[in-house]
Parts: sequence; C-alpha cells; structure tokens
Amino acid sequence: MPLMDYFEPPERRVKIEDQWKDLDLDTEYLRDPTKRHVMKVSERDCVRHGVVQSMRDLCTHICIPLDKCRMLTFHAPWRCKELQIAYTRCLNNDSYRVRAMVSRRFYELYGIDDGHDHKKNFLDQYRSPHNPLDPANHHGHGHGGGGHDDHGHGSGGHH
Repeated sequence: MPLMDYFEPPERRVKIEDQWKDLDLDTEYLRDPTKRHVMKVSERDCVRHGVVQSMRDLCTHICIPLDKCRMLTFHAPWRCKELQIAYTRCLNNDSYRVRAMVSRRFYELYGIDDGHDHKKNFLDQYRSPHNPLDPANHHGHGHGGGGHDDHGHGSGGHH
C-alpha cells in the first residue's frame, strides 16, 4: 500500500486482503470420498508460485494466495486470517476424506461385519462436536454456557 494511502480516511483505504475477497474458500466438497477430486491449480502454476512439492495438494488454491498475503503483510499474525482459517479447514476436510476412504477400504478388505452399514455412514464416525474446524459446529466463538452442571458441589464431603 503506498504511503499516501495511509492519509486516506479508513473507509476509503484498500486492504491487501481484499485482493482475494472473491476467492471461493468453500472446501466442503472435499469431504465426499466417493468422488475423485482434482487440484484447482496446475503444476505449472505451482512451480511459478514456488510451492514446494510437499505442499502441493487439494488445498494449494488457497495456499498460494495465503503465502502471497503473508508476504505482503510481513507475516503479521492478525492479517490474512480469513485465508488462514480457510486453508486450515481445507486441510481438515481433506484429512477427513482420506480417513473415511481408509476406513471404508479397511472394512471392505477384511470383510469385517460388526452390524453397521459402513458404506452408508462411514463418514459420521469422524464427526465431533468438539472440533472447531468441522463446519457442522458453527456455533459462537465464546466458551460461555458450557461446563459442569454441579458447579463444584458434587456428592459427598460437604456437610
């Protein structure tokens, strides 16, 4: 951002993060292990943007703008938060898909029949109400309202 932009009123300033406001950050589609997913970024783009081989996965389309945003904001921890959260969610969704595929394949290979229809509900075994990255758990950020019901007044010892 040029120095003269700092003298503009705050409502007229353009944030660096706004370059990627139209980027599709939804990666829920990765949770479906029955479909074959393709990278949204070509190998050529990965090389051009300097993405190392170990980082080239189904989330690279978010990794590239995140790295550029971090570089432009001098890695300030309070900047590029939306991209960081989207990248972490993408990695979580991809990991969820891989675990579900492995679980499904395990039950198919070994013919284990424990009374459950693993082909139907094998994804549900990885859902957790405590996982903040699980999109099904979009409740507020606060920790209020939770806790123990007895408030420290358990049975015994209080006479």
